[in-house]
Amino acid sequence: MLVGNGKLDQVFVANDTAMAMLDTDMPNIGISYNARHVAGESPSVRSHAATVTYVISGGTLVATVIIKRRDNSGTALSDTTYTLTGAAAYVALSGVAGSHSTIKELIDLLNDIPGITAWIMHAPLHQSTNCNDYVAAAAAEIPSSHIVDRSSAASLYRDGDQWDYAYMRIGLPEPRDHDAIDLIGIEGTCTGITAGALRVYQDNTYDYTGSARTAYLVNKPLVEAQTAYVDSDKSKADTFAGSLILEAYASDLTATSIRAHIRQASIG
Repeated sequence: MLVGNGKLDQVFVANDTAMAMLDTDMPNIGISYNARHVAGESPSVRSHAATVTYVISGGTLVATVIIKRRDNSGTALSDTTYTLTGAAAYVALSGVAGSHSTIKELIDLLNDIPGITAWIMHAPLHQSTNCNDYVAAAAAEIPSSHIVDRSSAASLYRDGDQWDYAYMRIGLPEPRDHDAIDLIGIEGTCTGITAGALRVYQDNTYDYTGSARTAYLVNKPLVEAQTAYVDSDKSKADTFAGSLILEAYASDLTATSIRAHIRQASIG
């Protein structure tokens, strides 16, 4: 995310993109890999790359992470394969297997794999993974943490045809971060508004409860075109601690293009 243009009070559009139902636009997870030695392995073993695959199996989401290994001479060794399976309840990583019921639990399991760093993006932490409503993805190399950028780190997308919700995470300096934000405006368009709502709420790991949020900072009826879900004078804008979820819901929602205009409200 580009934060302003050098002015501390610059107003800019959150995430530099429209909020969208399109599968290619709003990744749920960010992920990177930093090769390291694994406890208990021979010092001659070198982990040097990793891939992640998402499949739908048995009506649930399964994430497979493969750590590629070689010896000091460069000869390939057997891979280490971790299987993280969607289920009704969380099971901590034991050896190379674990189970998750939510996005947060999947991220926790990914972070337990040596060398992997994963973080939440455009999804609420309580979002279910014990379902088949995601886009399957073939094995893709996980980018190094030293060269990672927003596009290469993006991972795991919802199947837009299966969800009545669209989400955008808003935070500074990155969507998952907690710096204070002035919420200046929210506007946009959508297709499908039956029983719809536009909501903003805080969603952070430090106060995660495992269930959907009910304390809304903004809660407005969803309409097809709206220039002022929020329309604040810059000097009177509400200030919130990130990160925030902007959520659009309707029982027949098929497309959204909604923007949040925000401003940095703290330094450091």
